[in-house]
Amino acid sequence: TATSAPVTRGPEPQRLGPGTSTEPDSPGGALAGLDHVVIRTADPERALATYGARLGLDLRRDMSRPEWSTRFLFFRCGDLILEVTSALPAPVVAGPHPSDDRLWGLAWRTDDIDSTHERLREAGFAVSAARPGRAPGTRVFSVTSGTCDVPTLILDKIPGTGRTGRTGQS
Repeated sequence: TATSAPVTRGPEPQRLGPGTSTEPDSPGGALAGLDHVVIRTADPERALATYGARLGLDLRRDMSRPEWSTRFLFFRCGDLILEVTSALPAPVVAGPHPSDDRLWGLAWRTDDIDSTHERLREAGFAVSAARPGRAPGTRVFSVTSGTCDVPTLILDKIPGTGRTGRTGQS
């Protein structure tokens, strides 16, 4: 069973999603779309079988980063990357545990990270400072409010390529 954040009542808060902006006809700063979804799993072999074999998602990369104690599986699903992470070394898992897979985060893409950052800040979202992304030439920032307690990242495209800094992109 999935756990969710407690429900609070009051004025309807703004939510992140495609087109999120403080002005409907704004020239820049809207989110262009969901770039990737991150799932954390205790059993990467079961995740390979579930997301790859059973659901038919295209496995693009399987890599381990011992310096981060993490194994990454990257699946393509249309324009979306499903990033599945697990701890290294992999824990011993006895039998299937579907509840072990959980939403770990979302990454949204934008065409103008500075405008998006400013618009979200002005709209009342708590945002981190923009910082270099993992892919050379990219920048990212975190959104820490209005995300239903789901870790959320905004990322820009690699200048001159039209591509985001996706690790699982080919």
